[in-house]
Amino acid sequence: MSQGPTSIGSLPGPAKAGAEDFADAVGPVRRGMDRHLSDGVQTALGREPRSCARFVADATAAGAWRD
Repeated sequence: MSQGPTSIGSLPGPAKAGAEDFADAVGPVRRGMDRHLSDGVQTALGREPRSCARFVADATAAGAWRD
């Protein structure tokens, strides 16, 4: 049963280091420092990104989930 939030400082060695690494990794995202758009999908796939709904509609039309 959970006893509520735990302070990072009260964690044992490896758990504390892992928690600190995680906090360092997600901190900029939580502070909104990663709000910019990038062209990663277009660069990687050579096409514009599409919504999940468009992906499902295209895959359904192509017969992706037919028996």
